[in-house]
Amino acid sequence: MPAERAGYTVTMFLIDTSPSMGKTRQVSISGTDGKDSQTIEMTNLEWSLQYVMLKVQEMIFNGRKTDRCGIILFGSQVS
Repeated sequence: MPAERAGYTVTMFLIDTSPSMGKTRQVSISGTDGKDSQTIEMTNLEWSLQYVMLKVQEMIFNGRKTDRCGIILFGSQVS
């Protein structure tokens, strides 16, 4: 959920990169005409990264100078 601060909108994305995000899921994707749908298999991490990518693209395309975005990864092992 965006946080409002002095005219700025800040959106933070928290991405879990733990091993459990490697589990696969079935995702239904609608066709270009909106009628045909296709089911593909992707990991939970791929699914969540696709969502974040689309939201960040939307922010870039809107071009508002008052939008701010941050991405935090957690759950990875540091060697």
